[in-house]
Amino acid sequence: MRKARQLDSGGGNSPIAPARQRACAWRKISLDSTTVDTFKIDITFNQDLSIRMDAIRDFTDDAFLEAFLACRLPAHAFNHRNHLRVAWIHLQRFPIDEAIERTCAGIARYAAHLDASHRYHRTLTEALVRLMAHAGGADRSLAFEGFLAQAPAFLGDCRIMIAEHYSPELLARPDARYDFLSPDRLPLPS
Repeated sequence: MRKARQLDSGGGNSPIAPARQRACAWRKISLDSTTVDTFKIDITFNQDLSIRMDAIRDFTDDAFLEAFLACRLPAHAFNHRNHLRVAWIHLQRFPIDEAIERTCAGIARYAAHLDASHRYHRTLTEALVRLMAHAGGADRSLAFEGFLAQAPAFLGDCRIMIAEHYSPELLARPDARYDFLSPDRLPLPS
């Protein structure tokens, strides 16, 4: 069960915030623990009440995906590695086209939740999911850490992989942010 308490800067009970503020006020909610799939996960907070990165890394795939889909991951936790984890989970569970749609829609929604829609890039996201699938991301015999060990380039600068397929000019186009554009260099693997 979730135990939450609303905090304000003075440490007392704050009046109920409007729905939008409550939905986006992750740092104002303290979770003592949560139960997911009968496993108890203790969540540890630092001084600003954010979930520590090692706690998120220990989430089961189901717990991580549930927190992501509900926009409950704090902004600092949704880094490049966790973008890859969302894509990997979807590739494990769905055919590639559905995995792409779910990954892209989820990341776009999460970016909007963080008021960071301008940072979402559909072409880059879809291209990386396709490259992950080609590199073994859909291989159900590999755990996420195993996939990263097998394909460490994904943890590095992915711009190098993307540059084999896309020119900077194409990626800079405004429509590339919101629609998938086919590569203008090498085709993506199918």
